[in-house]
Amino acid sequence: MDWLEEYKCKLVSAEEAVKIVKSGDRVGIPIGEQPEALMDALARRKGELRGVEICTRSPQRDPGWLQPGWEDSFRVDIDMVTGISVPALDKKVVDYTPYATGHRFKAEDDGRPDARNIDVAFIILSPPDRNGWCSFGAYLSLRKGYAKRAKKVIAQVDNSLIRMFGDGYFHVSDVERFVEAPTPSRADNEPSAEYTDEAKAVAGYIKTLVKDGDCIQLGPGALITALPGLGVFDDRHDLGVHSAYIGKEFFQAIKKGIFNCSRKNVDKDKVVSAAYAVDVDDLYILENNPRFWLREQEYVNHLMTIASQNNMVAINGAISMDLTGQVGADTIGTRLWHGAAGQIEYAMGSVLSRGGRSITVVQSTAARGKVSRIVPLLDHGTVVSVIRTYTDYVVSEYGIASLMGKSLRQRTDELIAIAHPDFRPQLKEAARKQFWA
Repeated sequence: MDWLEEYKCKLVSAEEAVKIVKSGDRVGIPIGEQPEALMDALARRKGELRGVEICTRSPQRDPGWLQPGWEDSFRVDIDMVTGISVPALDKKVVDYTPYATGHRFKAEDDGRPDARNIDVAFIILSPPDRNGWCSFGAYLSLRKGYAKRAKKVIAQVDNSLIRMFGDGYFHVSDVERFVEAPTPSRADNEPSAEYTDEAKAVAGYIKTLVKDGDCIQLGPGALITALPGLGVFDDRHDLGVHSAYIGKEFFQAIKKGIFNCSRKNVDKDKVVSAAYAVDVDDLYILENNPRFWLREQEYVNHLMTIASQNNMVAINGAISMDLTGQVGADTIGTRLWHGAAGQIEYAMGSVLSRGGRSITVVQSTAARGKVSRIVPLLDHGTVVSVIRTYTDYVVSEYGIASLMGKSLRQRTDELIAIAHPDFRPQLKEAARKQFWA
């Protein structure tokens, strides 16, 4: 079979491709650059379709279905709350699915009778090579997970996608239709790094917790994004990388040679991630480079994979934290603020790792110093993102709280010591009422 000929036979317009979608179908649109031509073509079928469910993660643009009045044709279900999805959630025109990223498809894979798989997946792929393999580029996440489970796959073609070692390939024979359309805009969702005095203080404390030979994961957020640039990993040797996402700042530190991955016991000598979001000028470093591996998120974020890595150090943020060590990172009260990410898997996996540590970063205040992020009890409705038994080190700009193995009273002392001084008296009084007779 000539794979290029098969590709040409499957090449159609966006309007023709989305005719595959029927009323009642479930359409999956994974995170990353989104197939705008396919999305727009499907939205134009609003008048003829009914009950189509759009399953998407962190939508970057709205072809219409995030607005009131589209619900009869398209019901949208998101699994990460960012940007334009926030007002849609506030208006209650979209639904939200919580899940652990390492086993997103467990219900479907186990064949549970109430589980429903994806009928049609919209993805972005490169054209096939001479062996018929298309590339997902440098950003995989759950894209392949959606595609390989969908009954049918429609791919929008992007000629600029690079080829990397790892899992980021899909065969032309498994794609129902290809659509050639202008390359979608690449939204830069990485927050600008914060090089504030508070961030510098946090970085200084975290640096004392990082040892030679550690394997590092960095979560999202402007403060954590800034850590590589603030020298947290400088002067350390033989560090490894195992992280769901590698952004620009992290990648610059990797380029310095600090992260050679030589002491990793799993994926030794390899930088492993499910998504590389680097500057365009750095893509040539990733292309066909055996040092950098792109793996499916189901592998990268699986609890057992993380726990198997010795000296795993996970660094993630928190919106709020109570005096027992419960971490709130998903909601502010009942309002969804973020959503499913790998934080719970990395918090648990790093603690289970031999020699591993979980580090939770919490700035001491919010609302320009008017509100303490360390509170006696989480606000009503706040989702507990990490349970207190897996909260290890907590770092603010005022120091380090070490909670592992500590009693409730000891935990309150540790956390009050790193709270903003203006709020410590109230926290001490609340702790006295909660934990002392």
